[in-house]
Amino acid sequence: MKILIGYDGSDCAKAALQDLERAGLPQNAEVMVMTAVDVFIPPRLDEEEEAEFQKYVPQGIKLAHERNARIFAEAEALAAQAGEKLRAMFPGWDVQTEALTDTPHWALIKETDKRKPDLVVVGSHGRSAFGRMILGSVSQKILYESKCSVRIARGRTLTADTPIRLVLGTDGSPDADAMLETVAARNWQDGTQVKLITAAESFHQYGTDPEEQMNRISEIQQSAVKKLNEAGLEVTPIIKEGDPKHIIVLEAEEWGADCIFLGALGHRFLERFLIGSVSSAVAARAHCSVEIVRRKIGHTEKAE
Repeated sequence: MKILIGYDGSDCAKAALQDLERAGLPQNAEVMVMTAVDVFIPPRLDEEEEAEFQKYVPQGIKLAHERNARIFAEAEALAAQAGEKLRAMFPGWDVQTEALTDTPHWALIKETDKRKPDLVVVGSHGRSAFGRMILGSVSQKILYESKCSVRIARGRTLTADTPIRLVLGTDGSPDADAMLETVAARNWQDGTQVKLITAAESFHQYGTDPEEQMNRISEIQQSAVKKLNEAGLEVTPIIKEGDPKHIIVLEAEEWGADCIFLGALGHRFLERFLIGSVSSAVAARAHCSVEIVRRKIGHTEKAE
């Protein structure tokens, strides 16, 4: 598994690292921790060029370059610290670190296109000096633009023996099925609990017979429960009528869930899991981590 982690040293970024211990991730993974700062670092100069630079460049610009160099060095140190923490948490991981000079969300998106990770991890909020990782800013742009799955992580203070609790929203769409496959393939602790939610905005909408729609939802749930049970997960199926983005967030908050898993695209007649609709709304409003699962490039289909 390949993981790209955006890190800025904020409390939320640190919590996002800790959150990975409860994400069911594999013991072996290729991980890149990236810290990006939106500053300009001039190219290295040889001695003769440096002498000319010092002679003709105004003092204010020299001071700005020195300041930017300090910020970049701090970014490198932050990425290295995060890398050390991850190596201690996951000894089997191959962890690399990097600092880049770019707008944080574009840096992450470019690295995603370049490295093609399976998962991008970002915190929900961050330090203004390092790109303001605020949902609706960096995190939301990553959610919209990344071509892979995205985990927006929010840490929780829990004891080690607290069972992991997951809320999964499913509607039988290909992306929801990919989400179920992702969850089932993870290495979850014994006793991990799942609430499997299918929420339809109305059993009378879209010209669908309510009984027919309920039968379809029941089939979706039964298939998903079987798959998750085979992976050793304890599953509670839930079917509700109402706005999915409200139902999913409320269920997760009341239950004290660690993470909500959703597919990126879905069937319109059920939950309409479209980025910019349910998925983005849940990611913005949830009190826990949210992982939006995208299928691999080449297997993407439009929602029905």
